[in-house]
Amino acid sequence: MLSSSYQQTLQAMQNVKANTEALEGKKLSLGAYKASILQAQATFSSAEAFVQANPPTEDKLNPSYQELLAGISLAKDSMDVVLNGVSALSPASFYAAREMGRQAQHQVIDAFAHF
Repeated sequence: MLSSSYQQTLQAMQNVKANTEALEGKKLSLGAYKASILQAQATFSSAEAFVQANPPTEDKLNPSYQELLAGISLAKDSMDVVLNGVSALSPASFYAAREMGRQAQHQVIDAFAHF
């Protein structure tokens, strides 16, 4: 079941990236982009809740579990940064969110590799 949350998280990250590129290329409306960000945020919240509710039973997996949880939380938080950037029309927020997203993806992939 953790694998499903992992896959959903990565898919949501890929969707955000694709939609951001589509927005930049003027192939996606701002309203559709905001809706996609809200959907990704909901996916990250769901994955975060599932992971929190299912901690590992083996102590040796706890560091990877904490890293996975932190990565998902960071991804969710980056969606707030994106939404604030859209509202304020702040390119700096988009860049900050992109860096947060990269870090989140790295954490999630690295953590899951240790399960």
